[in-house]
Parts: sequence; C-alpha cells; structure tokens
Amino acid sequence: MSKYNKVWFVFYLPDAPIERSDSLESDLVGTEEEQAEFAVWCAPYLKWYKETGNPMHLLDLFRVCHENRIYPPTEVMDWIGSALIQFMKSEGHEDIAKLLGIKSPGPGKKNPLEKRNKEGLASLHESVMRMLLYFFPITITAAAEGLYERETVAGRPVPDASWLEEQYRKKWKKRFDENDPYITIHREKPDELSKFLASFPESWRARHGLK
Repeated sequence: MSKYNKVWFVFYLPDAPIERSDSLESDLVGTEEEQAEFAVWCAPYLKWYKETGNPMHLLDLFRVCHENRIYPPTEVMDWIGSALIQFMKSEGHEDIAKLLGIKSPGPGKKNPLEKRNKEGLASLHESVMRMLLYFFPITITAAAEGLYERETVAGRPVPDASWLEEQYRKKWKKRFDENDPYITIHREKPDELSKFLASFPESWRARHGLK
C-alpha cells in the first residue's frame, strides 16, 4: 500500500501507524500519478470547506498532508499563512486560535475542536457504512452491527448498532454518492478493499459469508 493510501487509515483505522519517510523532498513532490491520487483524497475536504466555510476541514486536511509528508493545497497554506502573518503583525498579542477561526465563540459554547471530533466520528461512521453497503451484499442492519462490533473491539465507543442503523436510514442514506473518493479508490484497488473488510471481526464476517 502506498503512503498515499495510508491517508484513509488516518480516519478509518485511527490506531494504524503512519510510516514517515526520511526522504522529505521526494515525498513532497512525488510522481504525477501519486500527486493525482493524493488530489482525490484532498477533494472532499476542500469541497466541505467551500460549502460550509468551516476551517476545521482545512485543519483536517493539513493534518493528513503533514502526516504523509505532502505539501498542502493552496487553500490550506493561505489559511495558515494569513493567520500567522496577522499574528506576527500583532507581535503575538492576538489569539492565534481566533485568527485561524477555531476559537470557542464564547463562554459556555462548545469548543470547535470538540465539536469537530464528534462530527468527525459521525462522518467516519457514515463513510464506513457507505463502503460496506456499496461493496458487500448485506443489509443496513448487518452493516450497522459490523461497524459497531469493529469499533467496540478497537475501543472507539459507538452508542449502539441500532443508533448507526437509524442514522443511516434517516440521514446518511440520502447523501449516498457512488463517486465518493473512498469508494472510487477501493473500487479500483481490490487489495485495499480486502484490507478494509479484514478490519472487521472475523465472527461478523463469518455470519454474513464475507471473505
């Protein structure tokens, strides 16, 4: 698996290690094919940022780029650069979190990073459910059970399987898109799809005849 495909594991298998390279320059540049592949991973974050204006999407993308030794897209660098330049002009007096747009809006308000983590988990669960139902002949109920069992084993709390099923039927199903980058890449890479399936408990796979 290439270092670019490891991006998927940052969010979908959070406890999988990211291999950092000592060859910074080559990783930052990459071949045209590698750059094109990584651009596919960047697209959703930039799309979400343009739709919502929420800088947390840029923060997520910056993390992905940094951990994979990739130079971030222009939008990310403009966001960070503008905030840092303003911070320098203020001689360090302005709040850098406020300049980045990620500061809590006021007393008693939820910290944007806390809110992002909650929304990020929901997005993770939505995408995994989408993958399971697109690639494998199982029901929504079975997919919810599989995801719940996988997250429980990994120590990543999920309310319960019925909650996942309800969220998918009421909200996530309406946003289903077979052109989702995660689906596109795994459709073209059977080996990666096999690794995805292998991340689920063997007992669950056996119950539903998935190999």
